[in-house]
Amino acid sequence: MNQNPTLDATTSDRRETAAVPQVDLRGLSLLNSIDLAFHALRWQWKGLLLTYLAIALPTACAIAGFSMIDYRLAWCAPVLWVLVSGPLGVVIATTMTALLMGNATTYREALGQVRFKVIVMSILRRMVALAGLLMCGIGSLVAAVHFTFQPENHALRSRRKSGHEHHLKKLISSHHSDLVVNAFGLGIWIFCLSIVLLISADVLAEVWFGASFCLGPLLKMNQGLAAVDAVPEEYWEISTLFLTTDPRLLFAATLCVLAAFSLGRLAWVGEYINLRVREDCWDLELAMNQAAHDIRRKSTPRPLRVGLLALATLGLLSLILGNAPLSARAADTAQVPSHPVVPQARKTLEQPEYRYFEHFNADDVEGVEQARESLLPPRSRSSSSDASSSRTLPGSMRSSKKGSGDGTEKKVQRSKSRSSSKGSGPSSSQSQPSSSQGSAPAEPATPSSGMNAPSLDLSSLLGLGAVGTFLAYLIVAVVIVAIIVAIVMSIMASLRSRELEFTDANTTALEEGEILSEPGLIPADIYLARADELAGLGRYRDAIAQLLLSGMSFAERSGLVRYRRGLTLRDYQRAMGFETDLSHGFSAIVRVFEPLEFGRQPHTAEAWLAARTAYASTFEPLIRNESLPAALRTGDLS
Repeated sequence: MNQNPTLDATTSDRRETAAVPQVDLRGLSLLNSIDLAFHALRWQWKGLLLTYLAIALPTACAIAGFSMIDYRLAWCAPVLWVLVSGPLGVVIATTMTALLMGNATTYREALGQVRFKVIVMSILRRMVALAGLLMCGIGSLVAAVHFTFQPENHALRSRRKSGHEHHLKKLISSHHSDLVVNAFGLGIWIFCLSIVLLISADVLAEVWFGASFCLGPLLKMNQGLAAVDAVPEEYWEISTLFLTTDPRLLFAATLCVLAAFSLGRLAWVGEYINLRVREDCWDLELAMNQAAHDIRRKSTPRPLRVGLLALATLGLLSLILGNAPLSARAADTAQVPSHPVVPQARKTLEQPEYRYFEHFNADDVEGVEQARESLLPPRSRSSSSDASSSRTLPGSMRSSKKGSGDGTEKKVQRSKSRSSSKGSGPSSSQSQPSSSQGSAPAEPATPSSGMNAPSLDLSSLLGLGAVGTFLAYLIVAVVIVAIIVAIVMSIMASLRSRELEFTDANTTALEEGEILSEPGLIPADIYLARADELAGLGRYRDAIAQLLLSGMSFAERSGLVRYRRGLTLRDYQRAMGFETDLSHGFSAIVRVFEPLEFGRQPHTAEAWLAARTAYASTFEPLIRNESLPAALRTGDLS
């Protein structure tokens, strides 16, 4: 927290006003809020001490007086602590919020913003919270968070009604879980701090004045009980009675509890500042969360879509390929009883024109063709017969050689029988054996073979099975190629994003308040060269971000800070030393970068020149000589 005294231009005497601290970039942890509370206490300890004494001393005296009147009235001390914490918290929250985030120049002017209505409402809320604590236990903490930050919000709205457009209910609901956890942790911290303060005050009273009010009397009572051989229950009863009824102990406990509460209330103001900083874009972490959300939203659905597409395609192919073999097997089983090729061929070879065939073997192709012709439908028989007649069969050559003198007549008779079979169809082919062989009975055709043969032969003739198989293989090939292309594109995009993550992603991380990758892996002069290159292209915001990365890289390589995940810009600034020229130069670059990032100022060349000048006056002379960690820590850069 820097203190830069300014002159109040509105006053005529040009008096020097109190410094308004600058809220630096911070993380959102509870420890940072406690750190901010101690900074605020160090800055305004006089006003806070007077406020604390004005409220805590009367309360402590009242509780001590009640316990002296009747020891049973001492049980009202926790109730008074809770009720008094309302006005004390309102005064602390109103004054410190106005000073930390407003335009008030003195603690007295900030104290003038405290309203009686807010104090009364705070006391009423404390009463409700106390009742809820007795009825609901820890659940009252969750409910109390909904009614918190009322003094802070009232202080900001009374100062500038249009300065903070975010509604308080929306602000609390969007960060409710974090606030509950931080409130629970802060309550434990206040309890522990109260015990530490009480024990410390007791030790100091014993050392300085020889009058212990807590540990000394307890030890004396325990020694007395040990002398009379008391049971453990008596130890507990007497110790509890002393701790809850002794006026001096209750007086000191009231002061310690309210002092710890004051520090805790300052830390809770820090929590409110953190929320307002995020919502009002004074911090860079809101941009980090939004950028991370956008990256997850863009990158997550792509593998999901590819996976769903692959699963749907595989399911469709399983249906197509699973039904195709079934249909093929059904066609094969239907063709076996309907097309007895071998028996029909043997019957055909028994006819007179084939009597010269001695064996039915692989050379008897013409006999098989004749058998197939007899089973084909009439309109397709002509094409198949033409194809079969164009062949030169070995069986016909053997029959022409074995004939004595009527070989030509046998060939003519064979051709006549073929022509008669072409013209008459299946009936003529069946009647020809009966006419040539008088005693040979004609075999009746089975109904199943006559009904099923034409349809199944038509499907096989048109080649529907081959077309379906071709389409299936084509679909599989297209899907595989599409999946491979999608995987390759995803890998290329991932590699491209990883390449940009090391340099450009750190630039984005500056917009988010937390450095995600180590800047010190790249030398500072490379960042500087990149900044000059980006400035030449007119990308002034990115160029200034590269200057910040260059400064952080220089700090890491000089041994001023060691990188760890979660570091913020303020951590680097603190490592450089708040009063050194190096820290002032780094802070100047940060102050130039913030308005440019959130659009409060345009990305102009003047901003780049201001940041470049601040960098040139501090970092650039030291880049050539990075062996000056001791000089940097002491601030002696001469």
